[in-house]
Amino acid sequence: MYQKVLLCVDDRPESAKAVTEALRLARTCDARIFAAWVLPVAGAPAPVRTRRRAGIRKTEPGSEGEEHAWSRLYEIEDEAFEQNVRISLLLETGDRDEKLLALIDSYQLDALMVGTRSIAGWEKLIERSPVAVILIR
Repeated sequence: MYQKVLLCVDDRPESAKAVTEALRLARTCDARIFAAWVLPVAGAPAPVRTRRRAGIRKTEPGSEGEEHAWSRLYEIEDEAFEQNVRISLLLETGDRDEKLLALIDSYQLDALMVGTRSIAGWEKLIERSPVAVILIR
């Protein structure tokens, strides 16, 4: 079925769920996971993250730095190793959709898996993807 699956990861809780499902799929299909984190281009607007501290709601720009991305990718690699799943780690910079499509093409991948709350923001990628796109809610 699937031999090479691209997993788009970031800090969202939906992404963590997608990691779990991707590893499950990889074990079932004996597939390799390509875990990719795409950083925005420097100067591009960063997502805004909100958190509560001592009852005060504080909003900060989400700075998804390279070091943080690698740290999370290494955690995913450890999870994969524990489950005997083959994995490759990829860190890219640029437009998310363009980078994911380029990775699909260059690695000849069979599917793309993403964690998302809704299809919003993914429609164009889904339309342009030459492979199955698996959305994990």
